[in-house]
Amino acid sequence: MWADPIYLGKFPDDIDLHMPGLKDLYTEDDMALISQPLDFYGVNLYSSQYVRSLGDGKWEFVDFPSDGERNNMGWPVIPEVMYYAIRHFHNKYHLPVIITENGFPATDIVDVDGEIHDGSRITFVKKYLLQVERAIDEGYDCAGYFYWSILDNFEWEYGYRPRFGIIRVDYSTQKRTLKDSAKWYSEVIRTNGNHLHD
Repeated sequence: MWADPIYLGKFPDDIDLHMPGLKDLYTEDDMALISQPLDFYGVNLYSSQYVRSLGDGKWEFVDFPSDGERNNMGWPVIPEVMYYAIRHFHNKYHLPVIITENGFPATDIVDVDGEIHDGSRITFVKKYLLQVERAIDEGYDCAGYFYWSILDNFEWEYGYRPRFGIIRVDYSTQKRTLKDSAKWYSEVIRTNGNHLHD
């Protein structure tokens, strides 16, 4: 509904099923203005939703398994979404795909050694990046991946509680501390992804 007008200059064929009357609000001139040549398709990608085919092009949502992995904000952890999203958007819009945000909120604790051992974040990023690699290996053009975020930050309605950063911010002193994930991720970058397989 959002991307087709921008990249294709028209609404999806089935838009009337989901938003009756929406396409009647836009003229051809509107669509010509909305649709402009772009260099890539950018998407913030954290999780997904399972669906089941009902046949004849119909589908329904399926509940995430109750024992499925979730982050501390309750979002399902589904690494395969990265592969399928890159494949889908590349095939649909014929442009390189850039993952403009992907990250993991963890309950980071400063250990007695002064370090932050955030293994759950490393595991999350590794699983998701391996899916990026899978897509690239199959010939889908993923031009970039941006981890969210380098620093702990204010997260909209969640405030300062969730920590997405690979660098810890002590909000009272503003001291910055590299987490284990920052050290690990720097090696992933330095080795152009080869460190994912260590």
